[in-house]
Amino acid sequence: MTNYAYNWTACALPQRSTYILILLLMISCVSGCGTRPTVVTDGCDVFRHITFSSQDTLETRREIEKHNTKYSQLCGS
Repeated sequence: MTNYAYNWTACALPQRSTYILILLLMISCVSGCGTRPTVVTDGCDVFRHITFSSQDTLETRREIEKHNTKYSQLCGS
């Protein structure tokens, strides 16, 4: 008499590893959907007025004044 029963143990390992692989791929895709807090800043807490020295050129002083004027317009100080 011939035994025609299907051998499930021989097929279970590749099938199981495929399901695990699919599950891991799905988890890695979903983990990228987390929300992060959005930080909005105007930059005034990082930048400040620039001072110049007597050794700076006239062009450097003009650029510093230009920066300081823009800083005062944006940050109010």
